[in-house]
Amino acid sequence: MRFATLILFLISNLGFSQIPMGHFYSYGMSSKGEQFNFMPNQYVELLSGKDTLGGYGNNKFGVVCRYELNLEKNPQEVDFVFSSKEDGGELKRMNGIFRVIDSFRVDLVLNTYGTSVRPSQFNFGYPEMGLKLISSRDSNYIQLLKVNEREGIDGFEPNVERDTVGEGVVKVSYVFPLGNYKNEFQSYEIHKYSDSDLVEVLFYDSDAHLFENQFGYAVCRKKFDENGRLLEERYLNEEQKSIVNTLEYFPKVKYKYKGERLVSVSRKVNNSELLDVSVAREELIYDRFGNYMGVNKFLNDGTSFEDVRDSNKVSIVNEFKEWVDSIAKYPESFKLLKAGSVRPSFSASSGVKTKESEKYTICVEFKIRDELGAKQIVTSDLIFNYRNQLVGIHPINSKTVDNGRYSVYGIDQEVWIKYFGFSFFK
Repeated sequence: MRFATLILFLISNLGFSQIPMGHFYSYGMSSKGEQFNFMPNQYVELLSGKDTLGGYGNNKFGVVCRYELNLEKNPQEVDFVFSSKEDGGELKRMNGIFRVIDSFRVDLVLNTYGTSVRPSQFNFGYPEMGLKLISSRDSNYIQLLKVNEREGIDGFEPNVERDTVGEGVVKVSYVFPLGNYKNEFQSYEIHKYSDSDLVEVLFYDSDAHLFENQFGYAVCRKKFDENGRLLEERYLNEEQKSIVNTLEYFPKVKYKYKGERLVSVSRKVNNSELLDVSVAREELIYDRFGNYMGVNKFLNDGTSFEDVRDSNKVSIVNEFKEWVDSIAKYPESFKLLKAGSVRPSFSASSGVKTKESEKYTICVEFKIRDELGAKQIVTSDLIFNYRNQLVGIHPINSKTVDNGRYSVYGIDQEVWIKYFGFSFFK
């Protein structure tokens, strides 16, 4: 028995708890052609394009990478530890989770931001780097190539062919130049249109059988209103029955409008394992001028769901209330009407960020009496620093283009008088 075969045999009998040694290729919708070479003594080499990083440090960067496993946790944990070959000093640590599917497939999710936060779910997309890995390009690898991977995998770019095969029906074929597999592997989609609206997409393998693409569905159907607005989406499996929802795709999604605005999105949740993390309903928030402020999210049982960006929303709003109490002439008249979603400010969403440079923005509407006792309504972006302290505002007095909301002003009385025409200060 060959050594590699023996290793895989031993792993299979250990319940696939260890990451198998060998060269692994990424595939799936988040793949950008990354490769991982798991080496003896828990060294790992990362390959992307023409660059090689890690391993024993025999690369132009002089960077070593080893991986540490914690098999007692569920999901099992992996840390990629990068260090200098020259002095052994630790340079970066990427925390992650993994699961071994079988002797040639591994799911891996890494936090690539250098923070101590460890991913908790196998989410193969933003914000973590979630990858599906396979140990060879043999027939197993070919079978795992999915219909919609238009960008190709590890240099396998498909040739795209479009043919009209009937009234309102287009066949879109993806031909992968895969050497001996070139004539075997050809997958395609059937697109059906009503007027100019794409109302159905069906995914087929090279044998003309419906099959589930990398997003987990084989058929997508859509309904539109007379204005071309999307009303409903349905996602079906190979048997044309409702899929079991993932975090990204649901068996049925409905869109509700009020006037020209989308006001809510409802999703059918039927995956019992994801009840606590699947957003079943979103209610979009707009200010009195019609500007989008954010979204409220709810689980299937109606309880509120907060994502990472909204995790400090309550503390930010409370901090603002305390600030109003400290400077307002009539603090008891303050009433919060609406609060949007927390988002990184434009200045903190690009460039090099440090803890002290982080700022967050939230749009609020509130009522308050001004210094003369008259009732006023205020709509404004509030800018907070990483300590949740109010450091600036951007007044909103009309329907505003987002690019026009980048100016930040101070929080003194003169600013409020200049941009709102009144002050509520003592």
